[in-house]
Amino acid sequence: MRRNRRGASAIEFALLLVPITLILGGIIEFGWLFLQSNTLLMAARTGARSGAAMSETGTTTPGTAADDAARATLTMLNMDPAVVTIDACVTSITVGTVTQRAVVVTLSRPYNPLTGLLGGRLVGVDLTESAVMLLEQEGPLGSDNC
Repeated sequence: MRRNRRGASAIEFALLLVPITLILGGIIEFGWLFLQSNTLLMAARTGARSGAAMSETGTTTPGTAADDAARATLTMLNMDPAVVTIDACVTSITVGTVTQRAVVVTLSRPYNPLTGLLGGRLVGVDLTESAVMLLEQEGPLGSDNC
């Protein structure tokens, strides 16, 4: 009776290895995608926060301050700012009858798969994150640059 079951464990292991590897690879790939997306979001929020706190009376504009802060955050979080498209600008937002100025920071980068288990289906997909914060300094509305 024991002789008939000799290779059963090896066959069961071989049959389960492929699905378990695919599931594990999918978990790793999703985690990598989530990490890159959150890194972009954190950089966008930091940039918008920095631009919103900036006074427009200086030589640096809120959009420039937001861009610089977003780049610094990307570098700190080990993401190359050269592969990220950063669009930081100041625009007017109207809610009801009140018009206020806000800093809008949008970051975008192509997604680079980590495992490649999805057969390149995510190659060419852009990750995009945005953040909007109202300017803290009251000043003239001026022109928008978005």
